[in-house]
Amino acid sequence: MKKILLLEDNAVDVDLVSRELKKKWPDVALKVVSRLSEARALLKNDSVFDIAIFDLKLPDGNGMELLTELRSKDFQIPIIIYTSTGSEEAVTAALKLGANDYIPKKFGYEKQLPDQIEFTLNQSLKYKKTLNVLYIEHHKADIELTNHYLKKHAPHIHITNVLNGDIALSVLPKNRSLPCEYDLILLDYKLPGLNALEIIKIIRQERKLFIPIVIVTGQGDELIAAKALKLGADDYVVKKEQYLLHLPSVIMSSYQHRELERQQHALIQSELKFRLLADYSSVWEYWIDQHREYIYNSPICEQTTGYKHQDFVKNKDLLTDITLPEYQTLVAEHFCENGTDVQKPIEFKIKALDGSVKWISHFCRAVYDEDKNYLGQRGVNRDITEHKEQLKMLLKLNKAITNSSDIIFMTDVEGFITYINPVFTEKYGYAPDEIVGKKTPGVLNSGTHPKEVYIKFWNDLKHRRSIDTFHFINKCKDGKLIDIEASASAIVDENNVIIGFIGIQRDITKRKHAEKALADSEEKHRLYVNKAPQGIFITDLEGNYIDVNPAACRMTGYSRKELFTMSLANLVAPE
Repeated sequence: MKKILLLEDNAVDVDLVSRELKKKWPDVALKVVSRLSEARALLKNDSVFDIAIFDLKLPDGNGMELLTELRSKDFQIPIIIYTSTGSEEAVTAALKLGANDYIPKKFGYEKQLPDQIEFTLNQSLKYKKTLNVLYIEHHKADIELTNHYLKKHAPHIHITNVLNGDIALSVLPKNRSLPCEYDLILLDYKLPGLNALEIIKIIRQERKLFIPIVIVTGQGDELIAAKALKLGADDYVVKKEQYLLHLPSVIMSSYQHRELERQQHALIQSELKFRLLADYSSVWEYWIDQHREYIYNSPICEQTTGYKHQDFVKNKDLLTDITLPEYQTLVAEHFCENGTDVQKPIEFKIKALDGSVKWISHFCRAVYDEDKNYLGQRGVNRDITEHKEQLKMLLKLNKAITNSSDIIFMTDVEGFITYINPVFTEKYGYAPDEIVGKKTPGVLNSGTHPKEVYIKFWNDLKHRRSIDTFHFINKCKDGKLIDIEASASAIVDENNVIIGFIGIQRDITKRKHAEKALADSEEKHRLYVNKAPQGIFITDLEGNYIDVNPAACRMTGYSRKELFTMSLANLVAPE
C-alpha cells in the first residue's frame, strides 16, 4: 500500500488527483493538506510517507520552502513539485534544491501523475542504497577533507579509512565466493608499501574480486591512471581544485556501472540455468516475441510432436497447423490475443508427425519490459494424453460405482466416510451430506456385535489390506436392521501407502429370512417324520437307503446305521 502526501489548496486539483491515484492504486493511503504548516507537522521523520507532491503557491508560503527544509535535514523522501504558475527557472531551482521531479499543471496532467509517481519511486530506490566505501589513503588532511565533504553533500556514502594496501587486503575477501562488506574501493595512488597498481593486480588477478575501484591521483599522474584502468580500475579522479565536487558522482557512476555489469553477468547465468532447466524439463516450454517468432523451444517439443525447434522457427503457425480441425479456431483465437497478461488455459488435440493423436494442455502469459512494452509470450505445453485416458477410465469407474446394485462407500485411513454411492442412500436412508464425514462403524453400529469385533475387523483390514467376505448386522437411519455381506480393501497411493479404504456391501436380509424359513420348514418336516407311526424309508436312485425314521427301524429290527448300508433289495423277501 502506497502512502502519499499531497500538499495542495485547490479543491478541484485535489479531486482530480485523488480520483486518478485511487484508480491506479485502490488501497492508496492519500493524505491531503492545504498548508505548509500542516505538511511540516506530518513530516516529522523520513519514513512517514513513500512520496510527497508539493504545489508551489500555497496560502502560508511556497512549496520550495518546505523542500529546502527537508533536504537540509537530509530527508530522502522523494518529492515531486507541480504547479500551474511555474517557469523554466522554477523547474531548475526545484531540481537543484533536491526535488526528484517536476510536473506542470497542463490539461490532463492528473492522468500522467500516477505513472510519474511510480517512475520516481523506482528511481529513488536505485539511489537510496548506502554505499560502504573502503578509502585507502594515508594523508590525514585528504582523509579529513573527503570525510567532511561526503558527510555534508553525499551522506549515503559511508567511508571506512585504512592507511595502506596491506591493511586493505587484510579486510577484503580472499576470493569472489566470500562476502565483501564494502561496495567500492577509493584508492590513492601514492601509498606507503604497496602502490595502487600492485593492489589492483592482487584484487583483480589473484583474488578476482568484482568490487569497483576508483583511483585518486595527483596532477600530472593521468598516465598512471590510464595504467590503473587497464589493470581493472573503474575510474579515476585527479586531485585538482574542487575535485571533491566530482567525487560523489564518480563513486556513484563507478558503482552503478559495475553493478550493471554484475547484474548482466547474473542475468546470463540465470538464463543459462533457465535454459538447462527448460531443456531437461518434462514439459514443453517456449518463448515467442511480439511478432510470434520463436525465441526458444525446449527439446521436449520434438518428443511431443515429432517436430524440431527449427520446424517451429520456419513455420510460426506450425502448432495451429498440426491441431485437429475441430480445435483450430480455439487455438488460432488464443494466439491472436497478444498482450493479454494471463490467458485462460486451453486444451486441444494435435496430430504428431508419426500420425498419433495427442491431447495438449496449453498455458501462456504476456512478457513486458520494465517500461511495460510488450515483448511476447512465455508458455507451457503439456502432453496430457495419458491423463485424459486415466480420466476416461475414472469416469467409467465412477459410472460403474454409481450404477452398481451393491452398496459402495469409501473412507479415509481413520474410517471417516468420504464417499457413498446412490445405493448406500437407498439402503441406509442417509444422504451424502448427512453421512460424509461420519465415522464407521459408529454411524451404522446396530449394537448386536461386541466392540471387540469391530476392533479386530479394522486391525485385520489394516494389516492384511483386504477382507474378502464378512457379515454384519447394520442399522439404517430409520432404525431398521439389515443383514449385509461385504468385502473391504485398502486404497493405496503410488508409493503403496494406504490412503483410505473401500467397502462393498450387499443387503442379504431377504436371503437370510428365506434361509430361516427353509430351516424352519425342514425342522417341522423332520419332527413329523420322526414321530410318524408308519415306517418311512428314503432312498437314492439306486435304491440305497439315505434316511429312515424310528418306526422304520422298529419294523425291520435294524438300526439306522445298519439300514444306511442296505438297499431296498435287501429287505424284500424272495418269492
